[in-house]
Formats: sequence, structure tokens, C-alpha cells
Amino acid sequence: MADKSARRSTSGEASTLGRGVGIKGRVTGDGDLTIEGKLEGELSIGGALHVTDEAQVRARVEASAVLVEGLLEGDISAAGPVKAAAGAKLKGTITAESFAMDDGADVSAEIVAEFELPPELMERAR
Repeated sequence: MADKSARRSTSGEASTLGRGVGIKGRVTGDGDLTIEGKLEGELSIGGALHVTDEAQVRARVEASAVLVEGLLEGDISAAGPVKAAAGAKLKGTITAESFAMDDGADVSAEIVAEFELPPELMERAR
């Protein structure tokens, strides 16, 4: 089941790219999108993206939030959180409000996020 903390809907509409479907090209939309199949190209949606455990996404991604349980190779730009669940394979550059990964996630990424270091780490950096 999808982790709701990494999903931030901007509309009540949701779509699914099913297991037997593969798309090459540019996909755009306003609502949430769940990908169970394959996508190669570019993806720009106003809602949250959920890449299920059997999905394969090789694309540049723009979304409000991203939850990866399967394979996602490409750069991600999210206004909200990005999360790699256990079993996820995530590769690329991630620009997001926050990033989290569960034990068992395979992540090879450059992470660009604004955050404050705890005071004890700030003292060590000086």
C-alpha cells in the first residue's frame, strides 16, 4: 500500500498507467498518477506520482510529490516530498522539499533540498 506521507494531491482526479501499458514520450496532467507499467520520456503532473513496485520509469519527472516503490531512473523535481520505499531503485538528481528512503531502497542520486543541519553538526562543520 502507498505511503500517504509522500503523496500530496492537488486535485481529486487520479489516473493509473496499468501493468500492461508502456508509453514513450511526454505525459502531462493536473491530477495524481499511479504508474504500474512502463514510461520512458518526460512526465509533468500537478499532483502526486506513485511508481509501484513493478513499474519501470525512465523519465524526467515533475510532480507535487513522488513515492517510488519500483524503478525510477531520471531527474525528479518535486514541490513536496520524495520517498524511496523498500525495494525501490532510484537513480538521478532529486530536487525536492524533502527526501526519505526506507531500509532496502537502492538509491544512487544527487539530492538537492533546503534544510537546516542540527546545531551539533553545524559546530563540527566550522
